[in-house]
This record gives sequence, structure tokens and C-alpha cells, in this order.
Amino acid sequence: MIKIKKSEIEIPQDIISFAYKLKELTPIHTARSTRGGWTSGNVSNEVPLLVGLNVLSSWFCINTPGAYNEWHNHSGIPASGVIYIQTPNNSGDIEFRDGEKILTITPYPGLMIQFPGDVEHRVTVNNSDTDRICLVLNIKNYFEI
Repeated sequence: MIKIKKSEIEIPQDIISFAYKLKELTPIHTARSTRGGWTSGNVSNEVPLLVGLNVLSSWFCINTPGAYNEWHNHSGIPASGVIYIQTPNNSGDIEFRDGEKILTITPYPGLMIQFPGDVEHRVTVNNSDTDRICLVLNIKNYFEI
């Protein structure tokens, strides 16, 4: 059974414009699992939302309509997480694979999910007409934030 911790956090109003500004400055995406979307470089020291958290690295992921993330894990990382910032209806669910079982979570703004870094996961296709934006985290200690 996959250990997943869900919680809710308040999303700062200016974080969406911050993510788009980063995308404008560095338009080439950098993530291996992202197909059709964009990911930033490490923003751990640039996002006030993360100050004081035990974050090893973090990056924005903007999945445009039609974009998705393939199955992958964050091997070698104690824990991973995602904070959802903008999630239009039908913009893609996150799925976790545990052997033959698939656990599906439909995101919403302010949802934070933490999970072991070695758990395989993916994000399904953004079938909305708006970008889905999230902040992905690699965390030093599982369930510490």
C-alpha cells in the first residue's frame, strides 16, 4: 500500500504570475517525464511558499492543453510532493502505481500531496482548454512538511 499524505495549503495570489514569468524567461522545458508541457529549473530559494520547509529541490510544471507526464519516479529521493496551484476541470489527474493497482487523485487548487520518492506516478492528459499549474517538490524527510 502506498503511503500518501494529503493536506491543504493557502496559495499566494502572485504565484501564477511568477510561474508564467519564469516560463517567459526560460521557455524550454527541462523535465524528462513531461510531454507537451513546461517545467522550470529549481525554484526552492525563490518561492516564499517553501521557506522553512525541508525541500531539496522544487520546480513549476505547467501542463498546457494536451500535455501530460509519463510514468516515472524520483528514485534516490526520500519523498516527493506536489502543490496544485491552478487545476481546471479535466486538466489531468495524478495516478500512483502500486503493482497492479492504480490510485487516482483529482487535484484542486491548494491540495498538497506527499509520497515516497520511489513510487511510480504519472499525470494524465490535460483535456481542458486552460493550463494546469503545480509546484513539484523533492523533500528531505517523508511527511515532514
